[in-house]
Amino acid sequence: MFYLHMRSALIETAATFDRIQAAEGADAVWRDRRLEKLREAAGFLQSDEPQRARRILESLSGEGPDA
Repeated sequence: MFYLHMRSALIETAATFDRIQAAEGADAVWRDRRLEKLREAAGFLQSDEPQRARRILESLSGEGPDA
């Protein structure tokens, strides 16, 4: 039921990471803490633990244990 929407969101996110990485001056941007936090948050998607959305939001807002 949600497959196409999730597929689209994942592809869009991956494509954005690709564009950032390919851009001129990407080395500095790629090391930006905000982008690092997004890449770390993407790791929660692979987890089998519940409340992935909460964990991602907390990690990005600076409220989580890994903030």
